Amino acid sequence: MPILFLSNWSALACVAIPSLWLCIQNLSAELPEGVSTSDLKWTIGWLIFYLVICTIAVPVALWALLWAKWGRQVIDISPARITVRTRPVLRRGRRVIDRQHAEPIHLRPDPRNAASATGEPARAPWCGWLECRDQGATHHFGFGLTRSESEYLLDQLRRMDPSLVEVG
Repeated sequence: MPILFLSNWSALACVAIPSLWLCIQNLSAELPEGVSTSDLKWTIGWLIFYLVICTIAVPVALWALLWAKWGRQVIDISPARITVRTRPVLRRGRRVIDRQHAEPIHLRPDPRNAASATGEPARAPWCGWLECRDQGATHHFGFGLTRSESEYLLDQLRRMDPSLVEVG
């Protein structure tokens, strides 16, 4: 989907930039009959607005494409801390949770996703995450895991260290 979005916006931007250039050049020229200067100014305004939207939307789509293709979270657990690193490094590349002050890790369903609250089968897409609180801060990781993947990960963590995972 991000590739389609990027190609669409790129193609439309390739049309908008030359159109904007022609409109600006025609402001000082004599306009054909039926075309007013105010119409041309409105067109210039809309083209500039469109290009600003392109400037914002294209990096967001590139980020979504990078994350969808190569994004992952690496969770390192040691006796002293839990480190969550994001690869590729986008948006807060590394978070450190001090285990001495941290609460146990538990499942946190996404409230925007009705499937997680209705008890859908474990194979159903589940956009939830794992959550851990540490000295007033709440840390989320594992976004996009299915319910069965989240439960498997919690089971593995429970086997490694029972104090890591919330009971129940």
